[in-house]
Amino acid sequence: MKNCNREFFYPIRVTHTGAFMTDILFQRYSEIITDFDLFLESLTRPLPVHLRVNSLKVEPSNLVSMLKEKGIHLKPTTRMIQIFGHHAVRALLDIQSDDINKMADGKHVSTDMEIDNGYIILSIKGAILGLGLFIDGKVTSQIPRRDIISFD
Repeated sequence: MKNCNREFFYPIRVTHTGAFMTDILFQRYSEIITDFDLFLESLTRPLPVHLRVNSLKVEPSNLVSMLKEKGIHLKPTTRMIQIFGHHAVRALLDIQSDDINKMADGKHVSTDMEIDNGYIILSIKGAILGLGLFIDGKVTSQIPRRDIISFD
């Protein structure tokens, strides 16, 4: 480790839960973190792992509907859509290269699809790109900007 500034290395001790307890590391922030002791205690709590949906005893489609009624919308990841999107039979929009360039600039693209508002799968020449958000005839990209390249 060449040209390494030693002041950034602090002793770390591991608690019985496996979480890293770094009293010394965060001590310099004690003046700006309200209730500093509570903050340090929170570092030892285990992180939540998953939501136990199966204990609700509902069908997955009913759960999604109930969540939507409450304003909670589930968004599939871009990577998941790129892997499994070729199995889609609806909510699939094949766009042109100039459309993806517009979306990369943060603009929307209009379409006359007859579907409900929600997420759609975007493809170009049959290749799955990722997700778009369809609202009232306008599609905006949900693909991370770092993943969009310019098409000419």
